[in-house]
Amino acid sequence: MHLNQILHQSIGQGIPFVTAKEKTNACSRNSISRRRCRNIGVTRNSINFQALIVINKKKIYLGSYETEDEAAQVYDFYSLLLNAEKAVTNFTYYPEKIERMIYHFVENESVFIPQ
Repeated sequence: MHLNQILHQSIGQGIPFVTAKEKTNACSRNSISRRRCRNIGVTRNSINFQALIVINKKKIYLGSYETEDEAAQVYDFYSLLLNAEKAVTNFTYYPEKIERMIYHFVENESVFIPQ
C-alpha cells in the first residue's frame, strides 16, 4: 500500500502516524564525538549539519543545513517516503502534517525544504 493510501485512512483519527524514536548511542566508547548529534540521520560538519539516510547499505547525502532540527526534518521526510508507517523518525508526525510535507515537496519541484 502506498503512503498516500495509508495517510488517507489515518486522517482525522487524532493519532500519530509515526512517533519519534530515541537515538541510542551505538558507540561503546565513553568519549562523545563532536560530530555526534542528538537526532537520527544527522551529523555535524564544521558549522553546518548534514542529513544522511542509508538505502541499500549506502549512505545518501540529503543536504547541509544551518540547524540540527532542519537536518532532522529532512531525514524524517525521506524516511517516511521510503518506509511509510515503519519509518524511524526524530519527531512525531500526524497524517495531516505528512500530507502538507508531501504537498510542499511537490510544489517545490521535488525538493524538500524544512519548515
